[in-house]
Amino acid sequence: MFEILIVVFVVFILAVPGPIIADQPQSDLLALVALVLLGVVGLAYMPLRGRFLQTAYTNRMLKLQSRYIDTLSRAADKQLEYGMQLRRDSIAPLTRLVEAQTTIQKEQLTQLQAAEQEMMGIETALTSLGKKSFLGLRG
Repeated sequence: MFEILIVVFVVFILAVPGPIIADQPQSDLLALVALVLLGVVGLAYMPLRGRFLQTAYTNRMLKLQSRYIDTLSRAADKQLEYGMQLRRDSIAPLTRLVEAQTTIQKEQLTQLQAAEQEMMGIETALTSLGKKSFLGLRG
């Protein structure tokens, strides 16, 4: 729109006969140069404004990306914690069962070892029961 207005002003200056400001003889030329300079500034302004818009858009997208990543990270952490708690809750009965069985087996092993010691004592007593000892004494 800016460029169209500049072209309209250039046509207006060239179409109007005589100077716009009567007391300055070169006012038409100065107005034309000013309008050309404004046109060049307008052409330079458009890419600069585009760069500013791109930078603002990029910054906004980076902020949104950061928020999105934070939200996903928090959700993933929450999901992992829930999964780990579910695993702990489902494994706990099995762990207690294994610990209880281990304790029972240790007690049974201790009882078996005591019974084995008692049987060895009985075997020793049985073998010595039928033997005659030296000088008629047992023992």
